[in-house]
Amino acid sequence: MKTDKVDARTLAQILAADFLPPVWLPDERTSRRRRLVAQRTRVVRQRTRIKNQVQSILHRNLMPRPGQRRVRHARPRVAAAPPPAGQRA
Repeated sequence: MKTDKVDARTLAQILAADFLPPVWLPDERTSRRRRLVAQRTRVVRQRTRIKNQVQSILHRNLMPRPGQRRVRHARPRVAAAPPPAGQRA
């Protein structure tokens, strides 16, 4: 029969017999690098989400995506265009 009491007793016996392997904990340098990689991943995802939102807004308002025309020529039109009703600026 499997219960928490049985599991706890079994784990206690294994620990007492010194059969549990030690758990590896990352050092501070490794932890810092992991946090940095995780932060970069979040920032890249956020950048992608924002770029997709901008392209969606341009598409809804029948403006070409920046890659379809020269961005230099599209920027004045985008900056001068009023935001559509109900659309956040």
